[in-house]
Amino acid sequence: MKRILVVLGIAVSACILGSVGVYFYQMQTPPDEWIGRRLGLSGQELSVFTEAHSRYTASCNEMCVKIRNSDARLANLVLNGREFTPEIAKAMTNSDGLRIQCRQNMLKHFYEVTAMLDAPKREKYLNLVLPLIIEPELMSKEHSHP
Repeated sequence: MKRILVVLGIAVSACILGSVGVYFYQMQTPPDEWIGRRLGLSGQELSVFTEAHSRYTASCNEMCVKIRNSDARLANLVLNGREFTPEIAKAMTNSDGLRIQCRQNMLKHFYEVTAMLDAPKREKYLNLVLPLIIEPELMSKEHSHP
């Protein structure tokens, strides 16, 4: 009985260590590569897929900077004001407009990526990224830029 418990304990420990190892490996894998592998891409197909995402990252970085700057301007107006003003309304509209533009750019990118996938992978990919489009609050949680 003791031997069975020891073997069982070793097996459970190995499973836990293996799971932790896989988790940390996935955390170190860039998101585009992780998604590509989840879609079953490898070799040249995975390289083309990750390259498409890398090209998009530059414009994504720029958009994130614009959004942060717009939000900072809005915050400054709110914190230094005493009432709702046309200037605050304009700053709010600008911040919201940038987020809409970001979502539109992202969806265009997603469609460009789907052009290189077969139908089943295209559907799986769109299902993976759809929450970013229909739940815009996820955008800032899913990635960060320097």
